Amino acid sequence: MVSLEFLRVEVMDGLKRVGAEFFEATETDQVNAIFNRVSRSSVVSFPRLKRLQFGYNEKWKEWEGYSCLHSLEFYECPILETLPELLQMIPSQSLSILSVR
Repeated sequence: MVSLEFLRVEVMDGLKRVGAEFFEATETDQVNAIFNRVSRSSVVSFPRLKRLQFGYNEKWKEWEGYSCLHSLEFYECPILETLPELLQMIPSQSLSILSVR
């Protein structure tokens, strides 16, 4: 997943929250970081992720965010209540929010 630049998360009926654990690296990645003398806190699952889409996730209510994005899209997430403060860092022409509460 290290090279992943685009991720689409759609039709996940059980999705209610996307938090920091979604973007954190696995234990193996963290061990590798120690041996490569990289800060464990700087190791993330998707270090090259630039474009993220969420759609048709009808029970999703909460999201903490991810700071490295260049493009973000939400659609058909009717009960999503909060958006992370980091949205201020994404260029407005790259942010699309459709059919959310």
